Amino acid sequence: MSDRTSLRDPFASHYHMSEPYRLPTATILSAQQLGEVSTVALLISEEDYLMYPVAPAVVYGRAHREVFHFHQLVGRRGPELVFETYQSDFPLPTIQAQYAFSSWWNHWAMDAVRDTSATWIRLPYPNDGEHDHCLLTWETIAAYAEHMEGYRSSHGWITVESFRYHIETDRLRIRSAWKSIERRPRLCPKCYKLAFYESLDKRVNAEIHWDCLTCAYHAMEDRRLQADCPHCGDTRTRIVLTDHIHRYSYCFGCGDTQEA
Repeated sequence: MSDRTSLRDPFASHYHMSEPYRLPTATILSAQQLGEVSTVALLISEEDYLMYPVAPAVVYGRAHREVFHFHQLVGRRGPELVFETYQSDFPLPTIQAQYAFSSWWNHWAMDAVRDTSATWIRLPYPNDGEHDHCLLTWETIAAYAEHMEGYRSSHGWITVESFRYHIETDRLRIRSAWKSIERRPRLCPKCYKLAFYESLDKRVNAEIHWDCLTCAYHAMEDRRLQADCPHCGDTRTRIVLTDHIHRYSYCFGCGDTQEA
């Protein structure tokens, strides 16, 4: 797939910054290929960069040249990340080489791809002088642009090429063979912002640490107590959290909170 632009990449046309930005560095620790699956481990220089979704991602060489794509994050231990890539178009990256690392998408893009119930309809873009951006590549879709048609769903617009690559053929296996350890950010029970992240590197047995990037709230979840919410009926969205003050149950779906 050509001309892909990261939604979290300073080279993207929509990424407005007042100061120069440098992507984190990825040092390749190991790389192997078995059949159609490539597995690459790397060390990231800045853990603070890692937000959902970490993958899909890319590493760049000189002159912003794409070196390798990562499709799913399948392992993590602190700054050490392990990725799988399927039917790679690139040779394996060089061990101990250092590259610039960039995630491709935000969580809205991942939601659109993972939603197998969404209906995508191919349409010409209205000739009204307006435009939209592809959810996955940020390319312009408009009657006056290169992409004069696209696929539309309740999530928004994507280009025809993006539909074929990510939806129809599912080249990254995100829709049909999800192996990623990543979980979507949730509504924070304190500030109610969509910024409550699971800390994948802090798992201890059944205990999971959650941190809010907006209000800095921290709590621990006992994964063994996940349940359906009796308030809204959502499946396995009610969890038990413990912070420095109290222990309570919370539903990610409806926000209902009760003492546990």
